[in-house]
Amino acid sequence: MSEESRRFILRPSDVSACFAAIGRSPPLLTLFSDLPPAPLEPPAFVLDAAGDLLLPVKLIFEVLSEANMMFRLDNITSHSSLAAQSAFLAETPEGPYVAVSKNELAWDLALLGKRDALLAALNETLGLAQYKTTGDRFAVDLSLEALAVIAAMADMVTHEQARAVLERRPVNPGVISEPVSVERLAQAIRTERDHPDVRSAITRINLLTGGMINHENASDLVRQGLLFLRQEGLVDEYDAPDPSVLGLVALFQQSSAQSGLTYIAKIGDKVVIDAQIIFHLGDYSLLGLWQFDADGRPKYIRLASIDGAGILDSIDTVIAGLVKTGSDDPSKAGFCPDCGTKHAKDQRFCRACGRDLT
Repeated sequence: MSEESRRFILRPSDVSACFAAIGRSPPLLTLFSDLPPAPLEPPAFVLDAAGDLLLPVKLIFEVLSEANMMFRLDNITSHSSLAAQSAFLAETPEGPYVAVSKNELAWDLALLGKRDALLAALNETLGLAQYKTTGDRFAVDLSLEALAVIAAMADMVTHEQARAVLERRPVNPGVISEPVSVERLAQAIRTERDHPDVRSAITRINLLTGGMINHENASDLVRQGLLFLRQEGLVDEYDAPDPSVLGLVALFQQSSAQSGLTYIAKIGDKVVIDAQIIFHLGDYSLLGLWQFDADGRPKYIRLASIDGAGILDSIDTVIAGLVKTGSDDPSKAGFCPDCGTKHAKDQRFCRACGRDLT
């Protein structure tokens, strides 16, 4: 099966029609919540001579309708005005996976295959080959509140630089020339609450964390974030940031792209959630790994410099953890390695292509 025959671009109503054609409903995920009612039948180009769905289309919609896990990728570049969102769905962590990207006019669906194909797609989508190991290693743990404070500092620098240009003054990159205060930082966060702008570091962080930044209590959030930074020695008693924080401010302000990966999986009676953030600047990248408390709330994020291969390894580690979580599920079915058709656990031959499954 060629790569072209595994990819289909459909109108939203056609997506609904394909679900109806296999007698299934879309999964209960926000990704599918805006699908319109289905027309009487799918478009002709996804049907065979007998009027049935082509095999790869049927496989795509079977995977989507039975999806127990989703990898959501939010990608923001320095040239974009909106976050581009893609998703990769599967019934089990080993796949097969279906890649989904969409806008108001069209859905782009592709049958990827197994776990290695997912990693290859993420490697290409994120452009990980360009990110190299640097001599300077960096790592820091930040609370969610501290992350928001540093993003607010980045917005302060951006605004100061814009004023300097307008007033024809010298621009000092990465330098916070005015005193840091709770009110100034809180006001920056409130501004983005009322008028979100994807060019803002605060809005970008909020998009990539699934809206974790609490805009409603901006002053309390800033106080907690500054307290954390003081306790960690990252700002002094006057809240002036140290060089490592200034470096993060510059990265948040100037990064050429930021990506967020969210993993949601239902395996047996367990729901597993994980998330990562990736910042890119030139050929340098920083990976953020969330640590969660016992109730599933984000406790802190660990930011560390890393190359592209390391980012891919970290994604594969998450998948391996999901595989281990589901390895004891006695009801787990499998998929044919040739055509991807689902089969029961003890089935000997693939019902679609006849491959020996023993």
